[in-house]
Amino acid sequence: MPSQDYEETRERLRRIFDKQLFFIIGVAKSGTTWLELLLDAHLEIACKGEAHFGDVLRQSFREALNDYNARLKEVGGHTNEMRYDARDHDHLMITGIGLMYAKWADDPAIRCIGEKTPAHLRTMPLLNRYFPEAKFIHIIRDGRDAAVSGWFFNVKRNPAAAKSEFGDLAGFVRYFAGSWAEKVQSAREFAETLGDRYLELRYEQLVGDPEAEVVRMLDFLGADAAPAAVAKCLEGSRFDKLAGGRKPGEEDAASFYRKGVVGDWQNHFDNADVAAFEESAGALLKELGYE
Repeated sequence: MPSQDYEETRERLRRIFDKQLFFIIGVAKSGTTWLELLLDAHLEIACKGEAHFGDVLRQSFREALNDYNARLKEVGGHTNEMRYDARDHDHLMITGIGLMYAKWADDPAIRCIGEKTPAHLRTMPLLNRYFPEAKFIHIIRDGRDAAVSGWFFNVKRNPAAAKSEFGDLAGFVRYFAGSWAEKVQSAREFAETLGDRYLELRYEQLVGDPEAEVVRMLDFLGADAAPAAVAKCLEGSRFDKLAGGRKPGEEDAASFYRKGVVGDWQNHFDNADVAAFEESAGALLKELGYE
């Protein structure tokens, strides 16, 4: 008989999987952190942090199980049938993700539990296989604005490394454009298999009409979308609150929340940057209505 503590944990996992799980996805610097904070301000939603389930956790578990299997073979011989297989790895992943969420299992007010990791753009099929009832919220931003924001973020984080790897903004734009297009397109293609479990937002619409976009998200998740609930979400994620009092458009290049505006690429791209981005991502810009 398992320990009482384990039995309680197993029951908490059952309660977690009865709640609506969701994942926020989007290319880095497209507004995923904004969505995380906005939704976490809702009384029925828990959305905290960046867990990298599909890349870091999965790889860590795989390496640990492979190492364990190899060690068993060394000490037990080739006839040793004690080993973990791929199905065990999947079950360990589901349990590990559930344990990460289990801290909210006992709160009856929490109906939806989510997490945001930009890298989930590449691991949507895996997460969907683990959690076939989970929902995905994909925020898309004009890739040119995301490129400018990404460049300043990299320079802020490590100026020497950014300039060594990319040289300048033009170099970063050439790198970023193709990556942006590939990630956004692949996520949208997979989303065709998700039906009503996929919601696509635009950063620009969230800036222009935040109330309407928040209602869309809350309705999508099945959370209270009354005016008071929407107002609480917006209050918890105001730019000036996150940026230490600065208003959108007031730039602080050293801040994670640098500027918070739409169309800033026009202040930084020259003709060569525009041409470089359109060469790699022009078709998607047109498809999304940015051109």
